[in-house]
Amino acid sequence: MVSLMFSTLVFSQKPASLKQEYYNSKMKHLERSYDNNWYFFPVSFNLFPGIYLPIGKLSEYYYPGFQFGFSLELMISKKIRIEYVIVPRFMNNKNQIEVYVNDTILKTNTPMSGSIGGSLSYNLYKNKHIFLELFSGLAWEPIDTEIIDPNPKNDKDSLLDISTMGFSIGINTWINTFRNHNFGVKTVYNYAGYNRDKILKSNIGGHSFSVSLVYKFPKRDEAYRKYF
Repeated sequence: MVSLMFSTLVFSQKPASLKQEYYNSKMKHLERSYDNNWYFFPVSFNLFPGIYLPIGKLSEYYYPGFQFGFSLELMISKKIRIEYVIVPRFMNNKNQIEVYVNDTILKTNTPMSGSIGGSLSYNLYKNKHIFLELFSGLAWEPIDTEIIDPNPKNDKDSLLDISTMGFSIGINTWINTFRNHNFGVKTVYNYAGYNRDKILKSNIGGHSFSVSLVYKFPKRDEAYRKYF
């Protein structure tokens, strides 16, 4: 009788233990899959074509335009990365700007501008589907004019330009799609105080917003777990 009761107890508990083992293995697999989503290589390159959107006074002088950025990114801790960025912009002129050249006021179009600088990003939030990075940075913000510079610094820099320092803040939204390829959306608010440059007469402001599609390579891999 005792042996029968013991056998009944063992067989009644075995399915429960098997279920627990299955549950544990499933959770480990899910955790492993989740981790695999966001193991980036410590050194990466980003490409991000997008739309440049002037805001406020800047929108009185420019329509939305196209930009194409690229960057080198380095991991400095598990949650922080530093990024070196270059973003050429193709300016879509709405009105000409006025500049001072040798005590004379001249009007000009500005076909190109850009942003050259760096930023720090912080891992803000992640789940199985998205990964959010908050970033902020400083950059040199030049705007090319069509006026010959009367005092060029060198033979290759013959056109007059307006330049200042700029500040940016934004969010990278990485989307878990196309297997381990790194596709996302970069949204950025930027301010550049162009009127600090004394050659600029027009008050063009300096607020802008941009939205870009971004691709980071190399793609993610579980082999990069060791860096995290």
